[in-house]
Amino acid sequence: MTQASVLVPMQGCKACERLWHTPLPSCPFCASTDCKPVEVGGRGRVYAWTTVARSLESPPRPTPYTIVTVDLEAGGRVFGRYEGTAEPQPDEPVVCTRVDRDAQGALSFSPAR
Repeated sequence: MTQASVLVPMQGCKACERLWHTPLPSCPFCASTDCKPVEVGGRGRVYAWTTVARSLESPPRPTPYTIVTVDLEAGGRVFGRYEGTAEPQPDEPVVCTRVDRDAQGALSFSPAR
């Protein structure tokens, strides 16, 4: 059974056709201001990760928690909270399971089944 993913809000450049997350006033790759919002599939692979042992947020978030860097299949690299029970692995397939639009589009990823 394939696990469903949610769409990831990205920004796309009409000039160089690259994608990034979160919105910026111009393309971070070519500096064009001709950009548009796009949504892409949330499937990707773990590029890197870090586990946070001490929260600097106020109020503090429960620790430890893991943040993953994910290369999306549709293009672009994003960061999000890892919702797996074991430590992520390099190139592990993951899916975006949640987009918290109230928290500036914060993403959560789970291992793909």
